Amino acid sequence: MRNRFLIVLLVVVLIASCANPFFPEKKVNGTEGNISVSISSDSTDVFPGDTLQFSAMVNNSANQHVTWSVMGDGLQPDTDISTDGLLTVSINEAINRQIIVTAVSVEDKSKSDSVIVTVKEPVVILPYTIVIVIHGAQADDSIIVDPDSGNEGDEITINYTVADILLYNILDFGGVSLSITGVTSAGTGTRTYIINSADAADGVITIIATFEHTNLELDPITFSNTDGHINIIYGDSFANAITTAHSGIGDISYISSVPSVATVDDNGAITILKVGSTIITAEKDADEIYAHASRSYTLTIDPKPVTITGITAENKVFDGTTIATYNKDNAQIEGILPVDIVTINYTAAAAAFENASAGDNKNVSFSGFALAGADAANYSLTQPVSVKANITKAAGFAVDAPEITGNTNTSITIAGVPEPASGQPVEYNISHASNGSSFLLENWQSGTDFTGLETNKTYYVYARSAESGNYSAGVPSTASEPVTLHTFTLFVEDIINPEITVINSGLTIYRNSEPTTGTITVTGTGENPIEWWYGNHQLGDEATLTLNSSDIRYNMTGSKFVTVIVTIEGKPYSQRVWFDVQHEEE
Repeated sequence: MRNRFLIVLLVVVLIASCANPFFPEKKVNGTEGNISVSISSDSTDVFPGDTLQFSAMVNNSANQHVTWSVMGDGLQPDTDISTDGLLTVSINEAINRQIIVTAVSVEDKSKSDSVIVTVKEPVVILPYTIVIVIHGAQADDSIIVDPDSGNEGDEITINYTVADILLYNILDFGGVSLSITGVTSAGTGTRTYIINSADAADGVITIIATFEHTNLELDPITFSNTDGHINIIYGDSFANAITTAHSGIGDISYISSVPSVATVDDNGAITILKVGSTIITAEKDADEIYAHASRSYTLTIDPKPVTITGITAENKVFDGTTIATYNKDNAQIEGILPVDIVTINYTAAAAAFENASAGDNKNVSFSGFALAGADAANYSLTQPVSVKANITKAAGFAVDAPEITGNTNTSITIAGVPEPASGQPVEYNISHASNGSSFLLENWQSGTDFTGLETNKTYYVYARSAESGNYSAGVPSTASEPVTLHTFTLFVEDIINPEITVINSGLTIYRNSEPTTGTITVTGTGENPIEWWYGNHQLGDEATLTLNSSDIRYNMTGSKFVTVIVTIEGKPYSQRVWFDVQHEEE
């Protein structure tokens, strides 16, 4: 009995791509390596109507061209920057406004740098006004300064006349840091004062001139702190009493010229009320022997430095700017006196990262925080410090699905996908899945060839933008068209795969006779495993089976079969091969 079955061996001839299997390493005009941008300028402060020149260096690139831009909340339309980096600030730009200047590499648009420029109030250098406060002058006493104003370091001439009235006619000076030599007798003359900004309060320098005319013995008095101009901080305690070095027994009294700024008690102790300047004068009454005496100094109350604590900065995703968002939920002012009313004014407050690049623990600076409230003028504010936050990498950009250009039975070649607008390189991976999962490569590759693949498997190729600079890796693209790598394909007719030819299919078995033999051959199976079985007994594993009558139950006649099993790609294909068993003819 002859059985025929169809097996078709189809070898697929595949064309291997000749394309370069790898993306070349990123090169910038012949210079290899990661490029970066650095901005520099002479200042980070500008004034309304001012200009400021910026320059940018593109590191690791022969192409130094950059694109300049400015941004900021509420910027005036005429605040702009030229193509060569010249910033022009509107004359109407708000004080404390922050301008973000950014330079982007033309060669690699994912590389940039930003700096913050703060619009400052113009510094107007005004001359200091010289004021003479006169104590004890009589009708013919006089004192005139020339000029009555000037700048730091200018020389001021003090013209004086001390009237010849009594036995002793003197003139003392005070109120300024450097001592001005006193006058010990009647007459006219001059003294010189060199303008010192430390002597000024609100642009005014006060020189105290004290005349004394007496027939009693002179008995000058002296403060324990002999400085003519004393500065103390609002909130501090201070006392400056007359020493006991004088001889007279007259009472000592003290007076403040501006009691709304500070008062003084009978012991010279100062009570500070607010920031400002006042003249503290001590007077000793005359007694029977010693003359009246007076001594004065200028007391300036400076604002108390305070800081804002509890300000934090929010982490953000890279956006090409240094703008930071601050959190004020726990903000408080450190150093305010309990009785004072002071709050924080956030109107112009802003925060900025040290640069625009992604990174952890980046320094954040602050500007524009101010004080408000009834007692705010008594304090000077230091902007928040020692704050850090992170700029995380921005999400990568989407790219197109790869196109398969060729394959062999163990490799696939694709065409490179264009880089996204960010300039990120593109990388690739491969999978048996069409849903963007179960990638076979642990690390995505930049090359466009996949080798060492398994035969008779279906593959999909994916692309994504690679992690680079300020961007994280993008999400995988959609899958490429599928490709299956084959060595052969079996076509099955009915349920049979191999074509099996039975040689001498009619075996004649005779009881107690010598064994009869015959052969059965299966063809078209290549090198795939073959097994021959009779019931539960394996007869062989070659393409041709030599069947002996002793292998079967020859005492039973009739149709018998052996089973051939061919395993192809792990799947067994089986077929029964029938033959006849007969008794020996008499």
